[in-house]
Amino acid sequence: MTQDLKFVIVGDCDIGKTTLLNVYSNGAISENYYTSVLNNYIANEMYNEKSISMSLNDAPSQVELSSIRPLLYENADLYFICYYIDNQQSLLSIRSQWVPEIYSFCKQHGEPKPQFVVIGLKDYQHRDDDFQPNNVLDGQAETIAKEIGARGHIVCSLLNYGEVQKVFKLGIRICLDKKMKNFISITFNQDNQELIEEYDYNQGELYQALTGIVEKKGGDQSISISKGDIVKVINKGLLSLTIEKDGKTGKVPKGKLRTLYPGHIVYQQSMKHSQPVQQTKTETSISQEQIHSTEQQQIIHDTSIPKRPPPPIPKQRVIPPNSGKSEDKDIEINIPFNTSWKISDFEQKERLGKGGFGIVRHVIEKSTQSHMAWKEMDYEEEKEKEMVNKEKDQTLNICRIITKATSSSFLHVVQPLGFFISDDERKAYLVMEFCAGGDLRKYINNMKKSGMEISPQKAYQMIGYIAISLIQLHASGIIHSDLKPENVLLTEDFKVKLADFGLSRQLQVGREYTTNHGGTFLYQGPEILRNKSKAQVGEENSIPQKIIQTTYADIWAFGVMMFELLAQRHPFFNDKTEGDISAEEFIHRVVDLPPAELPDHYPLKLKNLIKQMLVKDPSQRKSAQEILEVPQVTAALEGK
Repeated sequence: MTQDLKFVIVGDCDIGKTTLLNVYSNGAISENYYTSVLNNYIANEMYNEKSISMSLNDAPSQVELSSIRPLLYENADLYFICYYIDNQQSLLSIRSQWVPEIYSFCKQHGEPKPQFVVIGLKDYQHRDDDFQPNNVLDGQAETIAKEIGARGHIVCSLLNYGEVQKVFKLGIRICLDKKMKNFISITFNQDNQELIEEYDYNQGELYQALTGIVEKKGGDQSISISKGDIVKVINKGLLSLTIEKDGKTGKVPKGKLRTLYPGHIVYQQSMKHSQPVQQTKTETSISQEQIHSTEQQQIIHDTSIPKRPPPPIPKQRVIPPNSGKSEDKDIEINIPFNTSWKISDFEQKERLGKGGFGIVRHVIEKSTQSHMAWKEMDYEEEKEKEMVNKEKDQTLNICRIITKATSSSFLHVVQPLGFFISDDERKAYLVMEFCAGGDLRKYINNMKKSGMEISPQKAYQMIGYIAISLIQLHASGIIHSDLKPENVLLTEDFKVKLADFGLSRQLQVGREYTTNHGGTFLYQGPEILRNKSKAQVGEENSIPQKIIQTTYADIWAFGVMMFELLAQRHPFFNDKTEGDISAEEFIHRVVDLPPAELPDHYPLKLKNLIKQMLVKDPSQRKSAQEILEVPQVTAALEGK
């Protein structure tokens, strides 16, 4: 019986990864080989007296082929990530490009957590005559391999077939030997002797600090973390993480850390409306003629990708109209947007909020004395620039779409006013309109501090304004994806404007769901957390399902926020009485248990309306339009 495995080889251009496949398939470097758009080789090895058939897929490295590359990622059993030993940048790209890109694909398409082996290549003839060596430091590659959660690291010569063969035999062992849990390091000395080291790989998850942290533990003991430090998380609570660094442990709030490789989408700035380069096969613009124009390889060249059955589509009662959808490539809406401002043009006032990716501050534009807000974000690393530019483009694009699609004179989205970069090019500033009422989180917290509660009339009014905001989005096929009290801003007259569209998605024409999903854990619905729970359990025989998201994901988050508005606590845990519960326990409650009861003194119809937003089956939740049509909501908006 033959066991089939799929390996994908990725890495920077001109480092020898295609040569690696060429040597393995031919026994030596061929003088006549050449690359093509999608290279696929079939090779066979024996492992424990079993025949192993390997599909070896050479992913193109060129930027212009980045939209094609993910076609090869589907159903991969293992990724070989290559670097060249005298090209340090190719090693650093593993962290900055290849691992985030692969993680992003796997998360978007419901793939299992990817497995990596890092391969150091040597004895390669570079095509670039001007190449200047910049050697990888001793131990640097192995450290990075461990940081990204790789299963192993191997260095091999492209002039030695035996060493090349070891690469693929290691890949087979990692995939098939379920008992092998350790990190494996393989190198070869000058006498071609194989040196193997194994390390205990029970590391926990790796996170990166977004800011400096000092966690006091009493006496002289404390744990200190600088911005950018990588720490090991040994226990997860719902609100905090227990970390370990330099042999010390401590608890820090979740907002201070981010997962080291959270799967951020890499954006190609030259693409219109800054669309993500990761795409499913059906979403890719590459033509069949372009794919089939590639040349045959010496073994087998096969560009076909196995198809999975499509995920079930939840029933949707309202199909968003076509107006404002993604086929409107050129939107002729003129929104004033200033890109010539400088920091000195503003008077800085109080800080309004701080999140994982920036600080929001109230500012006054000096020449007009206009009150505005800016979001200050780090802008040094390439990944930071990509994320900032994506948020800017996304916010502008959504504002234009809503402006074009709505007949209302009041936009329920925060309008972007400008963007500029600091003189030292270390910070970027997205300038937005100022909402004097603060955000919904501040509103809820102020009620808690003062011992007050919101009246039913005011609650219905808030529900109505948020419903209108979501209607403006959903009617244009936009899912916010990160609704939470911090992203619901209030004007002086209590109207609502939605903010922070960094994770928003626009549905394709004729499609009612997306496999992209994001958002804040506490506000994600059971349809998303259910599959996250399966991935965390890691059952060997479980088949991961694609996580799909519809507009009803926003309705769930809407319901959680309204529950918090009335009860001043989350519907599935009470931080005052329970403290910090585990993430696994929280997922269990959201997926399997009903929400807590709202306070008795609120009207039954109001409580039932919020419960209808928190129905487990997304297809049975009320739409934003149906919520707006509830008589009590309509009456509250009309001031009755």
